[in-house]
Amino acid sequence: MYNDSETNTVNSNVDKNRGKRKRAVFFDESGFLDADLVQVYSAFAIVEKGFKTGFDSDGNAIDVVRLRALPPEVPNQIINVSSASNTDTDFYAKYRDYSKRMIMGDTSFFVAHIDCDLVMKPTVHGKRMGALLSKDTIDAAMRTNPEKARREYYCQFTSDAGANAIIRRGVITRNEKTYRPIHENSNNSNGWVICYDPARSRDNSIILIGQIYDSPTNDGKMEKCGRIVECINLLDVGKKIRSPMQTPDQIEYLKQLIVAFNGDADGYENLYGVYIDAGSGGGGVNIADYLMDDWYDKAGNYHRGLIDEEYSEEYLKKFPNAVKGKLHLLSPSKYKSDMYEALIELFNQNKIKLTT
Repeated sequence: MYNDSETNTVNSNVDKNRGKRKRAVFFDESGFLDADLVQVYSAFAIVEKGFKTGFDSDGNAIDVVRLRALPPEVPNQIINVSSASNTDTDFYAKYRDYSKRMIMGDTSFFVAHIDCDLVMKPTVHGKRMGALLSKDTIDAAMRTNPEKARREYYCQFTSDAGANAIIRRGVITRNEKTYRPIHENSNNSNGWVICYDPARSRDNSIILIGQIYDSPTNDGKMEKCGRIVECINLLDVGKKIRSPMQTPDQIEYLKQLIVAFNGDADGYENLYGVYIDAGSGGGGVNIADYLMDDWYDKAGNYHRGLIDEEYSEEYLKKFPNAVKGKLHLLSPSKYKSDMYEALIELFNQNKIKLTT
């Protein structure tokens, strides 16, 4: 992005020669720079080059007529160059405003929107040359992290979902960390949370794995934090339409995850809890019925069942060996307000980390 009236490059002689030379201030990746920093350094280019005063070579003051006869100088410039950022940044505000000014014919502003489609077909003197980027690299980036790839290669700004969004995109980005997914509890640690949102026909069935852990604060105390370590979409990969697995297969997969993250603990002590959406659409209440009885895994190991003693109180006598306090059926309509308020507060306090 280029603004002819206030531009961005750095000049080393700004104090001694301020107002005497053509000057530009250049900001690279300005979409991710602090707005105050950009504002402070932009002041090096605000001097009006049309203003002239002083003395001639003989030491005589230059009169007004002679000043007006001097040729105009090229105005100072500010140049902002960057990949696309978020729509709530100062860079996007300039990008939007300067584009409008350029379209209206203001020659002091110029915006160049260059995406990968352009640099994939470069020309020299009108002749087609080889691509500057590898299409395989772009496709790989779109598969692994499509949002960042769209910003970097297609110049598409990320929307923060507006002022009414319960969690702003900037808050999510602030809490992103790079770490590998975790598929099992290999070190027999505790605090694991398994959240299951079942579906059968239209929506996708999702199992989200998280971990609650103690994190030290600045004053030396410990506080509870959480991180998302795995998210599994229960799709039937053998079908062309990739529809959700059949309910028995989903239950079997859920049991495998319960065993994998519980480790060797008796009574599922390593699990903070197994939470199931009790809404009518996915049949979560019915799925919980299949977890009450004792069962054996594929390796032949015995495991006790799980029961929600509040939601399934009438079945406590029928399944006396089922572990209590670990399985929880939650009704979204009943707890929606509480869950959203808690989620917003936890994200604002940086208590939940997400994998990038």
